[in-house]
Amino acid sequence: MAHLDTSKLEELVAQDKWEEVRKQLEEYFRADLSPEDKGQIYAIIAMSHMAAQNSLNRQRIEILDGLMQEIKQLQGEQKKLEDQVDLTLARNQLKKD
Repeated sequence: MAHLDTSKLEELVAQDKWEEVRKQLEEYFRADLSPEDKGQIYAIIAMSHMAAQNSLNRQRIEILDGLMQEIKQLQGEQKKLEDQVDLTLARNQLKKD
């Protein structure tokens, strides 16, 4: 059985070379694995999954933060327009009186 090179797999994960990771893991899963090797593989899979999830979550947070800023800006513009309308209505009312 080939030795599980966890540092190589971690390096491939860090470089987003998922096809290579998949190929290496398939080779190990086809072989008779010791419980230790299986544990290492499952740990790498879990770490890879968490790294991908964390990356996606950071991107979602950045997008949501940007949207929140845009909403605040639009709300500010809406408030200005409402104030202008109120002022215009008040002026028109004063002219009538």
